Amino acid sequence: MSQNITTEEFEMDFDRYIENIHSDLAYWKLVDDAGAPLPDQIFRYSNRIFRTSYRIMVLKGKRGRLASDEVSPTERQAELLSEYDNLLDLLEPLLEWLQVMKEDLQDLWVARIRGDEETAREIAEAMESEPGFF
Repeated sequence: MSQNITTEEFEMDFDRYIENIHSDLAYWKLVDDAGAPLPDQIFRYSNRIFRTSYRIMVLKGKRGRLASDEVSPTERQAELLSEYDNLLDLLEPLLEWLQVMKEDLQDLWVARIRGDEETAREIAEAMESEPGFF
């Protein structure tokens, strides 16, 4: 028994969704600017990675179901697929950036724990020169 899917099921306020992502980024920057011990920063990045990965997973699932929908008007379906692609184009590089930042923080923490101040300084300088996502 096949399930009928309606386009309405895939409708959402895409602009608001993007605003929410920007709000998250602004909040994360505010939190990061406040400073915290490295283990806390690493933990925060782990949470951000999880949250962003979850968003991507949900959007890809919805996009996949929408792409296989043969009932919806093709014009609206194409518009919605484009909107989902735009969101994924925003979130996927964000996820990659978050993963790099977490790895850099972990490397910095390990260098400091080992007492390797030279490596820690190099990592910190490299992190400061990396373009931010915020």
